[in-house]
Amino acid sequence: MGPKPELQSDLKKEKPPKKEHYLIQGELIKEFCKIVGMEDETERNVCVSEWIDKYADNFDQLDKSLINRFLAETDSQKKHQILEEIQKSLVELNRING
Repeated sequence: MGPKPELQSDLKKEKPPKKEHYLIQGELIKEFCKIVGMEDETERNVCVSEWIDKYADNFDQLDKSLINRFLAETDSQKKHQILEEIQKSLVELNRING
């Protein structure tokens, strides 16, 4: 027996996660761990877990223009600067939202 028709309807309305959502999260996590100096693979894995625990809930509240700028940028230095802006925004959202 499958989900009730109402539930099936609600499930169809949900959009799948966007590819760029995960792309940016992945880049941010790598950048964050690099900035804090995680060289050891085990340390990096812990760093990734901590980043996800701390910031992932606020990711959807980021300014979409930052995300669009990141996706459109081809210069790696400018891309790095945008990642820093995104990280600062996530820190602020975490401070506000807990």
